[in-house]
Amino acid sequence: MDRRRKLVGLVWCLCIVSLFALALSSSIVSAQGWSVSHSFDKNPVAQGDTNAFRITLTNTYMRQERIDQVTCYIEWDLYSQPHRSGTVDRVVGSGESYTVSVQFEVPRDIAAKNYGWFCQITYDYQDLIGSWIPDSQDYGNYYDLEVSPDEVEAGIPLMLVIAIIIVLTVVIIAIVALYMLRKPSVQVFRPVHKVVEREEPVTRIRPRGAKMRSPPGVGAPETRAVEPGMLPTEVSAAGPGISVRLPNQQTRTLSGETVLGRADFAGMVSAEDARKISKRHLRIFESGGAFYVEDGYQNRSSTNGTMLDGRDIRGSGPQKLSPGSTISLAGIMTLGIEEIAGVEAPTMAVSQTRAIQGPRLVLKTEAGKELSVDGEQVFGRDQFSGIVKEDRLETISEKHFRIFSEGPRFFIEDGVGGASSTNGTFLNERDLRGKGRAPLTEGATIRVADAIKLKVHITERR
Repeated sequence: MDRRRKLVGLVWCLCIVSLFALALSSSIVSAQGWSVSHSFDKNPVAQGDTNAFRITLTNTYMRQERIDQVTCYIEWDLYSQPHRSGTVDRVVGSGESYTVSVQFEVPRDIAAKNYGWFCQITYDYQDLIGSWIPDSQDYGNYYDLEVSPDEVEAGIPLMLVIAIIIVLTVVIIAIVALYMLRKPSVQVFRPVHKVVEREEPVTRIRPRGAKMRSPPGVGAPETRAVEPGMLPTEVSAAGPGISVRLPNQQTRTLSGETVLGRADFAGMVSAEDARKISKRHLRIFESGGAFYVEDGYQNRSSTNGTMLDGRDIRGSGPQKLSPGSTISLAGIMTLGIEEIAGVEAPTMAVSQTRAIQGPRLVLKTEAGKELSVDGEQVFGRDQFSGIVKEDRLETISEKHFRIFSEGPRFFIEDGVGGASSTNGTFLNERDLRGKGRAPLTEGATIRVADAIKLKVHITERR
């Protein structure tokens, strides 16, 4: 629509310009400098008469002019024996109008016929900067002549040619513009039918208070809903299951395929942190007796990513899980993984889960209090509440640092999710802010801001 309006405006502008140019050129062509009218005292001219001939000159240019000299005469018998007679008697007028009187006499022995008059005006005109420039023009009018003399022949004026060219150019441009404004052809679009893939049933961790229902006619379904913090761990004897350790240190066992998202961790994190977890953040599934984790769901990645043992797996496809692996959701919460091949009884308590093999890390305060670290753990103000004095507790960030393991090794990183702590984490007095992860060794010292010092002890599990 905007393009159409612009073209219409262009056509109107061209029409206005062409009309103006045509009017201007017409006025210029019609203006011959001086318009001339003439009259005879006695008409027709009689043989032997003394007659008077008057010419009125009117300035048609819009400029100042002044007449210097006027030469006029009468001619007759142009075809047999041309005769010329006439003397300028006087020139009366000024500015834009002059009257030239010419006296002449026709001899008695000559028959006056085929007569005409001729007049030449010599004048000065004033240009745009005020200078006077000399010029001259010839005028004439002949009567009863079969062929006009050269003095009165005239070609096509230059300004008329220019005016014709302008008009033709405008007409061509207008035709092109109208062609461009023609109504476009109508295109018919066929509707596209979208194929919606049917989602396969998956296991969900139900919100607190939800009830489990088995499909009708099925006594022992392959996939189940697990409610965090409420139900004991159950594993079907028909296949393997995987034990997931939640941030509240409770353990749940999953089998088949499970999709985890924001609603599954309601109440475990703050509302602000929960918004960083996608609605369908990751899925854990079993294939060929092994368990795998994949970021996102149905080829759509999560917003803030999934970390497996500290490595971002967005867009990497399924990743195999092994005992001791840690899964971090958006840097907010961490899940510990244990693979379970089977259980002796259909029900087992949380305390009866298989122990994780590998080293164990303990942080010991100067007062002798021990903080045990399993898998990945985030330390902040809440973890040190009651251990650090109130005036120093405020110097510790809400999420100050995290410790995590990769295989048999432990690592420490300042801040969480790319955000550094306010007052820093120091490993053996080296500031870790913005330095990424650093390995922990036996006997290393961790200083949390200026609030507390921790000693690292790594021991083998029994």
